[in-house]
Amino acid sequence: MVEFTAKDRAADAAYELATSPRDEIAGAREELNQIWQSGNLPAHEIGQALEENGLLAPLALYDSENLDTDHNGSFSYPELLSASLSEESDTLTKTLAEHLASDVAARNYEEVTPAELRTRSGAPVDPIPGELDFDPSTAPDGQIGVDELAYANEHFDALDGDNNSFVTAEEVDEYRSNHADSLSAEDAAKLQDLSSQTDKLDDGADDEYGWWENNGFTRDDLHAAATEMADDLNEERAIAGEDSTSAESILSTADDDTVASNDALAKLSNPDSSTEEQLAAIKTLVEAGQTTATIRDSDGTSLTVRLEVQPIAPGSDRSFVHMFAVDENGRETVVLRALTDGDGFAQQRDANGNFISYAGSRWLEGHPNSVFGE
Repeated sequence: MVEFTAKDRAADAAYELATSPRDEIAGAREELNQIWQSGNLPAHEIGQALEENGLLAPLALYDSENLDTDHNGSFSYPELLSASLSEESDTLTKTLAEHLASDVAARNYEEVTPAELRTRSGAPVDPIPGELDFDPSTAPDGQIGVDELAYANEHFDALDGDNNSFVTAEEVDEYRSNHADSLSAEDAAKLQDLSSQTDKLDDGADDEYGWWENNGFTRDDLHAAATEMADDLNEERAIAGEDSTSAESILSTADDDTVASNDALAKLSNPDSSTEEQLAAIKTLVEAGQTTATIRDSDGTSLTVRLEVQPIAPGSDRSFVHMFAVDENGRETVVLRALTDGDGFAQQRDANGNFISYAGSRWLEGHPNSVFGE
């Protein structure tokens, strides 16, 4: 089965709009807005996809009423900046305006015309030949349903960036941004819905001890929302003669491996985790088939790490456990290292037989305040 990227889908939605009959344009624009929103791509990446497929010029011309507000046949930086920031602009207009504004700024703020864009990128190309049906599950709908509650419960520790047992809209948005490259369109949509409905979830349980409920949602809030949802579903199921459900069933749709992986990922970058807990998290993730991850260090730096568990020799019951990251010089360096016999962890030894630290020495030298240290 061919897997299409978010950029493929963004460009394909643009092609559908650019080639739609007049009586179908409104629907194509709405579909494009939904796909671009759920794809969670920055404007410059969508703009790049449009240029690569010859679609920037036709879309800019189509939306010129919103981009060329003085109707002089070209797009100026003030016009584009205004359109990108306007609350009245939809996703299409904001994205085009932001991308074109960057383009105009790069050419010393010289206005650009649709004709120039057309000359630069050529004729439109269908990024995904054939019909690509729009899947509503990939678009946020501003509602909290079973899928959103289950996702929030499964990923709670990872979403709770400051580990205070409350998840805010800002933390949800940060998680979505940090994992944009690995999130499916469906999960990105769930996160957008969770972000927009955080205040509603926050009111589920009285867990802020009499204060105004505004610190973000908790696991108790999720359980309260799931309980209310189960009650509503059970009324419908009773009429239909179907078995009842429960809050626990709604919140426990993930398999055990998924839950374990999510917990391990949260544990890996938690500043309160011990080195042994971090090593155990690496082992859990590798056993679940995850050998790369994007996490944050203590200074907020985003790290893309590679995880490895390898037997020290064929048939051995002892293994090396490693986590690597790319340092400031562009070289892969050891962050954590250990030996494991399947249960506990032990330090490795150097060429002289001396024990060496769990944390890589070069990593510690360059990152003395890292959460990955001793």
